[in-house]
Amino acid sequence: AGTTIEGMNVFQVPVTDEGRVGGPPQPLTAGPGITWRPSVATDGRLVLSRVRWVVHLWEQAVVPAGGRAVGPPRRLTSGTAPKFGFSLARHARRLAFSTYSGSPGDRRVEIHVQESAGHPTVVVSRPATTTNLYPCLSSTGTWLAWSEIVEGERRCFVAPTGEPVAREVCRGGVPVSFIAGASELLVDRGQSLVRIRVADGTETPVFELKERWLLA
Repeated sequence: AGTTIEGMNVFQVPVTDEGRVGGPPQPLTAGPGITWRPSVATDGRLVLSRVRWVVHLWEQAVVPAGGRAVGPPRRLTSGTAPKFGFSLARHARRLAFSTYSGSPGDRRVEIHVQESAGHPTVVVSRPATTTNLYPCLSSTGTWLAWSEIVEGERRCFVAPTGEPVAREVCRGGVPVSFIAGASELLVDRGQSLVRIRVADGTETPVFELKERWLLA
């Protein structure tokens, strides 16, 4: 039982002679990873296969004209925390990504900003109400937008990159891209795309689907 983020683990429960569950489940394994095909001997010994995974971000140089890869890919991130979202400034010297980490009961979701050939800096840190903050950098990398769940509702925020004070610009969506410099934000609402004017929150519809969901 479990999830691919928290870990798929093995539990045991006592069973009566009548085949009824006789108590609460107790974990036999714990932590991130996936447990495959556990097998139990009559003396209680347990054999299982355990898979653990780490998500990293990589870069690959390509020839602009044809898109052909040049040289091997280079890993940009380190650490064991999974990275679920990322955004690259247009000049490619600033990268933002979202991580999900921490011990059970104290999970946190964070946005890290990393300069080229530098170390990441945590600019947003929240108790984990979601696994991804959907970071979005402006083309110059000087503004950052993200989405988090507050009081059960998803909300979008913007702030100068690295500044501690953010401003809410809309609810019910995730940022896709800054447009018109950093004066507007393109937001995915699931079945529609809207433009949000950062200064006052004015919305302008861009695209809408009635029967399908967007994957921006």
